[in-house]
Amino acid sequence: MSPIPNSPRFAVDTDFVMALVEAPDDARDALALMRERSPAAIVLATNGVLDELEHFASTPSLGKQATALAAAEAIVESVIQSPQLTAEQIALARRLADELRTRRVILWRERNDARILAEGVVLGCQMLISADGDLHRVEREALRGVLAGQGFPPIAILAPRDIVQLLAGRR
Repeated sequence: MSPIPNSPRFAVDTDFVMALVEAPDDARDALALMRERSPAAIVLATNGVLDELEHFASTPSLGKQATALAAAEAIVESVIQSPQLTAEQIALARRLADELRTRRVILWRERNDARILAEGVVLGCQMLISADGDLHRVEREALRGVLAGQGFPPIAILAPRDIVQLLAGRR
């Protein structure tokens, strides 16, 4: 399916997809409202999300196997798309993620958060819908500065509840 020109693009993180299973109200409401208010919207779970879910599903000691498997199934059953990044996009995202961590915009230990955010940026997403508290603590001006320095537009990071509040008020 080709993207519709100027279609809003939303990336979702692993915690959002897992919230579809664990605490579905805000996550499902956010997804439903995005589709209702902007039917042409493209909602993406990046390679980083899929890899993290696979890691959780295959590592029993983490205690997230069932949730990760159900979250992967939720992607398949929903409107969330899983694009394949090109080699060039992967390289750009990797450099951007490294820069975000090196500049301490995202904590060094939050490798997956940096990767998912960077992949969303490289894929042209205007928003990252995240249920991850670490991403909500990102210093917005520092993020904007790194993105601008790499030639990318800003990306907003919003919680599912923020999406519900934002879109529910626009009836």
